[in-house]
Amino acid sequence: MLPVWWLLVSSTKSSGELFSSFGFWLGHHNDLASKLRQLVNCRGGIFFCWLLNSAVYAGVGSVVATLLAAAAWFVFAKYSFRGRRAAFRLVLAGVLVPPNLLALPLYLTFNSVHAVNTFWSVFFPTSESPFGVYLARI
Repeated sequence: MLPVWWLLVSSTKSSGELFSSFGFWLGHHNDLASKLRQLVNCRGGIFFCWLLNSAVYAGVGSVVATLLAAAAWFVFAKYSFRGRRAAFRLVLAGVLVPPNLLALPLYLTFNSVHAVNTFWSVFFPTSESPFGVYLARI
């Protein structure tokens, strides 16, 4: 909770007070209201567009990731097919792959289909989760 408190306290301080005063107490000139006004009026209120985009990416992405993980779990749990254990081990191996390793191949893939800097280039990579499949199983 200390970092959250520091964040809230720092938002009440002017630039000069950030480095000259005690870090965990409110500033002498409470600038929070003026800073919030600046935030709301910045570039025509684009902050609310950013806030909505974040909510859509997080909300829709988590719902789709949960549905895909549950569907994959259902297939692994209810259907018996040849190679089921190997396929599940492959999913578990996907948990071990760091996301940074996939950044360049994903960029090149989305660039080849002209989807860089679009909704889909953010949505598709976050909508699958090998850990989610494992978590649904246990």
